Amino acid sequence: MNKKSWKYTKRFKGKGEIILYNGTKYCGDFECMQMHDGSITCTFFLKKKFMVYETTQLMKYISHNAHKLCGKTDLGQFIEMTFDFFTSCYSPTKGKYRQIFEFPVNNVYLKLIKSKCKSFQLHFGIVNFEFIGTEITQKSKFEYYRDELKLNVDNREIIFRQLGNYKKIVEYLVSSHGIDVTSEAIVRITKADTLDNVIDLINNMCTLLSYARGTYINWLYYDVYSLRNKQVVRTYCQNSYTRPFNGATPVINKFPPNDTKYFVEKCYKKYKKYKITSGFNLAIEFCVESKALIWLEQKYLAAFLTLEVLNDSNIGRKFIMKMNEFKKLQKSIIQLVNSHPTDNAIKNAMRKKVIEINRYPLKMCLDKLLANLTIDATKFNLKRIIKLRNNIVHQGSFAEANIDHYQDYLKLMNLLDSIILKLMEYNGFYHNCLLNYNRERIS
Repeated sequence: MNKKSWKYTKRFKGKGEIILYNGTKYCGDFECMQMHDGSITCTFFLKKKFMVYETTQLMKYISHNAHKLCGKTDLGQFIEMTFDFFTSCYSPTKGKYRQIFEFPVNNVYLKLIKSKCKSFQLHFGIVNFEFIGTEITQKSKFEYYRDELKLNVDNREIIFRQLGNYKKIVEYLVSSHGIDVTSEAIVRITKADTLDNVIDLINNMCTLLSYARGTYINWLYYDVYSLRNKQVVRTYCQNSYTRPFNGATPVINKFPPNDTKYFVEKCYKKYKKYKITSGFNLAIEFCVESKALIWLEQKYLAAFLTLEVLNDSNIGRKFIMKMNEFKKLQKSIIQLVNSHPTDNAIKNAMRKKVIEINRYPLKMCLDKLLANLTIDATKFNLKRIIKLRNNIVHQGSFAEANIDHYQDYLKLMNLLDSIILKLMEYNGFYHNCLLNYNRERIS
């Protein structure tokens, strides 16, 4: 691995052993890196040299049985890496021998020192979050920065603090659509708290902020600091899902900063409730993914997935007639199908489709959803949206020429924003994609 050509957030070196599920161990030196895009890669140097034909069989065996890698870093810290799968590319050393392996890692756990402290701070490394702080920090006599965004959710304070080179990082993200850690989310935790609850909180925050900014925001690692002596006592890195930065399609923009603060604090409880009861997080992730995709047809597909999830989780394609009443009609229809002179396989497919007659059409469901949320349905041409959905889903194309389909896409996204924000009972300002992302209060 050419280290000069890779940017990494964490790097660990030391001695360890690959442990298989049956307890077999292979010793050697390792170098592990977490890249800025969230991926984690480990280079392992086997202590024992193997012939070329031996390594081929060895790697097949290890790839099916590898469990984890344990060891100590050069600084004497305990380290453990796990992987769901083990793939490897190896390079020859000294001609006929091979002993260097590279493989992807699922997560890394690093225990640095023992601590008797009962209060800790977790610092989560956050990628692609561009923001202006609500708090002013004095760096020197004449230097002041708005580099901290303080949020209060679930009776807990979360501080998003920009990294020291934040401006250069954001310039890189904007110019190259890259992926990089821009800030750390700081949460205080006591032994009465559970780590899973704090991680769930940060996951929820990342999803909400991803929707707000229109770009995928996630965490890559967390460092555990002892509040007694401000030392890092543990580190954990995860192989995170990330996407290239996109700052052009925000729903809640970085300025003014209080918009972000109000949005998160206002919407968090509703988001958490809908996430548990209706999979609301999937709708938001599809919506953000739609903005990240390149081809317009792909953008539409992700947007229609969002619409389907929002509809099914809040209204659903309910039955028109009660099933005991419909079954009488169903029998008559099935008899007509059975009497038709066609292939049995086709008849079977038709019989399965009969139940769909008793479901409300999508437009009626959307009309009801918008009415429940007090959204004016006349602002959105639902017939047009459903026609586009049918063309894209069933034909894979728009089936129309000389029409501005991107403008139709913006109308669809504006409909999704209206539904999502209303579901979370948000009543503040947002950026309307139909009006060139101008800031206005949601109606």
